[in-house]
Amino acid sequence: MLNIAICDDDDLIAHQMESVLHNISDEENVKIDTDVFYSGNNLVREISSGKKKQKMKMYMQRMHNNI
Repeated sequence: MLNIAICDDDDLIAHQMESVLHNISDEENVKIDTDVFYSGNNLVREISSGKKKQKMKMYMQRMHNNI
């Protein structure tokens, strides 16, 4: 699973980028999780809040339990 953050202040471009990434992931059979941010400040706030860190920690624990 790839976690991908898309950051663009243009709603249309951000969603086009997300759509392209999902199309590629489907073609390549790679699971992705995308988050769209419309400002760099919001992206930094999200990362700083630790929510993404917790999400990654949970993912790593699941991976470890499946080994």
